[in-house]
Amino acid sequence: MFHKRAIVCGGVRYNSLAEFRRKNNLSKWLRLEDIQKLDSVTIEKAYKVHDQQFDTLREISNFYKVDFSRLTHSFYKGDHSLEYIIDKLQRGHFIKKKPVVDHLGQEFNTLLEMCSAYNISYTTYARRKKQGLSLKQILTSPKAH
Repeated sequence: MFHKRAIVCGGVRYNSLAEFRRKNNLSKWLRLEDIQKLDSVTIEKAYKVHDQQFDTLREISNFYKVDFSRLTHSFYKGDHSLEYIIDKLQRGHFIKKKPVVDHLGQEFNTLLEMCSAYNISYTTYARRKKQGLSLKQILTSPKAH
């Protein structure tokens, strides 16, 4: 699995566009699109999973028919390979994200949903949290006018 686009030119593999430009004394303004036009150059895709190559995580999600948000969340945590994550997602083994719980024990799917239920903006929530207020104070304090 690789995450950067590798460039292969004349049998030599360069791990990045910057490395290719540097080692071949090319302008730093040379774009990947310009390099792709050269006959002797092969551009590898950004991700490789089970010998399949993909440009984006969205492509991987669509190809393997797994939830995009769970795939990206698990991938960016960095604990597992894409192959492992996809296998677990396809088998349904990943635990859903923990719900957000308010001071009364009510569960919400997201923090924004909880803020909405208490008629406060996320900005207000974040500011009050930064001020060190308790969850109850964050959610129930009257708005400043």
